Amino acid sequence: PLKVSRFRAWYHRSRYEKLSSFISEYYRPGLKIADLGCGNCWWNLGGMPVIGVDINFKMLRWAKRHGRIRSFKAVDDISRTKLPTRQLDLVVMTEVLEHLPNLVGALTEVRRILRDDGVFLITVPYDYFMSPFFVLFNLNCLYRGFVKGSLYHRYRCGHIQNFTRSRLRCLLAENGFDLRRVFVVNHLLLYAEARKVGHSRV
Repeated sequence: PLKVSRFRAWYHRSRYEKLSSFISEYYRPGLKIADLGCGNCWWNLGGMPVIGVDINFKMLRWAKRHGRIRSFKAVDDISRTKLPTRQLDLVVMTEVLEHLPNLVGALTEVRRILRDDGVFLITVPYDYFMSPFFVLFNLNCLYRGFVKGSLYHRYRCGHIQNFTRSRLRCLLAENGFDLRRVFVVNHLLLYAEARKVGHSRV
């Protein structure tokens, strides 16, 4: 709270705790898991053996040093992860899809690296006109961008995609995934579980 507002401190603390709980529902010892666009992988409170994939080498190195990831791949394009084909049981993308211009490429890559019976876990902002996220996020971007002078916030922190339940469902269906579960967290985020079409974990 001393570095950011109380709201942002609560939001991120709550997000990491809920993410950790959500992903823990699907993880079992021995499963192979990767987080695409992981950043520092703060959600991994339990020390799962995550393979981290991100563009930011400094954050990846921090995450490895602090036990948030087991290994990592530094890449400049999330649609080319350099991970082996159909070897992962769980693929996580948390608050990443809203930043990507090439959604089809990213989802094609997830299909490639995920086992046929694997699970794709997603979170995205629940961002539609005048939703709680839309209002709070845009007010924050306006204040920090145009009052505090942050160029990053002037460009909406790189958010170029917007998601509702139906848009996420359609996007996944168009790219070979079946949305099995979706729910709203804190009125701000969508949490989702998807599987490859025609496959399910027994």
